[in-house]
Amino acid sequence: MSSEQTDDALLIAIMRDGRVFFDTQSVSPVELVADLQDRVRAGAPRKVYIKADARVHYRVVKGVLDNVSSAGLTNVVFITQPRSASKP
Repeated sequence: MSSEQTDDALLIAIMRDGRVFFDTQSVSPVELVADLQDRVRAGAPRKVYIKADARVHYRVVKGVLDNVSSAGLTNVVFITQPRSASKP
């Protein structure tokens, strides 16, 4: 993302252990919905960026997607990183 996009981007991080962060704050599912709605009302773009650890359980990611949908947002982008080459 460019620096322009990061200023008011709706960024969600999902950690390996299932913890969810919105910006830099750990949030519960209910808090996530309310926080997303508040930010959109304040003028943030209606695009959500999700960065999830590759080892997190799918049910956790699905739960976050459900919360994003409950907040009325449908434009979701997954941030990915290429795997590093394994060393012989």
